[in-house]
Amino acid sequence: MRWLDRRDQALVEVPHALTLVLVLLNVAVYALCFRQSGTAVIATDVLLRDGAMYAHALERREYWRLISYGFLHADGVHLAGNMICLMLWGGHLEKRIGPLYFLLVYLAALVAGALATDVGQAREYLTVGASGATSGVLGALLFLGLFGKLPLSASFFIGNIGLNVVLAASNSRINWVAHVGGFAAGLIGCAVLDLVERANCYVLRCKFPEFVKLNGFLIACIAALIVGSVSSLIPFSRGFGLQALAVLAVSAVIGVKAIDLLLSIRKGLAAIVALLAISNAGLVVLIATVFPAALARLCALFSTLSREGAMACANFTLVATGGAAIALIATLLACRKSLIRGLTDVGFVGNSLRAERARRHGL
Repeated sequence: MRWLDRRDQALVEVPHALTLVLVLLNVAVYALCFRQSGTAVIATDVLLRDGAMYAHALERREYWRLISYGFLHADGVHLAGNMICLMLWGGHLEKRIGPLYFLLVYLAALVAGALATDVGQAREYLTVGASGATSGVLGALLFLGLFGKLPLSASFFIGNIGLNVVLAASNSRINWVAHVGGFAAGLIGCAVLDLVERANCYVLRCKFPEFVKLNGFLIACIAALIVGSVSSLIPFSRGFGLQALAVLAVSAVIGVKAIDLLLSIRKGLAAIVALLAISNAGLVVLIATVFPAALARLCALFSTLSREGAMACANFTLVATGGAAIALIATLLACRKSLIRGLTDVGFVGNSLRAERARRHGL
């Protein structure tokens, strides 16, 4: 273990795309709660209704609160403090490990913070805020720093961890248990991801581009959600859901290896972009078919905004087809650089991705 010289990297890193998305999402949710509550200090009943974590949530199988509570904040000061920490620390982590692994660390820390709170609280409680997740980001940075994988000095961690401890100790309303649980999850989660990347060197030929990993993860999550929803509607199907998820997991492993082989051949990158675009379009149609009620609520929102939206929502097939077309075009536009690179490939892209895999062992 070693610390790198403090001059190797600035203490402040400009936030990257996913960090900014998370910040904007938190701000948007607070604005929505502010509108419902009518005051800057969000009412408890609004927080509870919108997804706060509370004492009996797990008993009632409201598992979605393990995530949703982290996007709610009690007031503007609470929101500002967490978002400042996220921007200060998130830029460093996202730049170093990429958006997918950053998202996995963030969500793992969020869940761990909620679980730690549920175990550590001996009385009734209600908790909100992204502090568990931001502490997890700091924990992941500490792992990278300890093992010389990130050029940040010891003073960066001493200052930031010390500030975290002081803030948690100075205010009895701050949920320090969530801070500790999230921090531990971030540190351990980053270590696990490092082991996964080391193992990938023996299993996969190519280093996957970030958009492939992120889009693939999104497809897998939506597919799992659809399988879970469909299996819950089938009567007398206790084992069907688990079997379907097992098949989905095996399919995901096969899919990852197929992508790896495809990336290693000439023009394979262009083929991957096209397949992702088609898959995203297909998922939109599938979501519209499996979750018609959600589509109806979304349409109702657009109907209030414009007459054109109301007219479009009157035709279910048109909405699903239009959404699929938008997903397809948006994917191609977002990945246009990779698409062009793949189309003009004469055999260099696959070699470069294999060389990058050979160079990188671990995170």
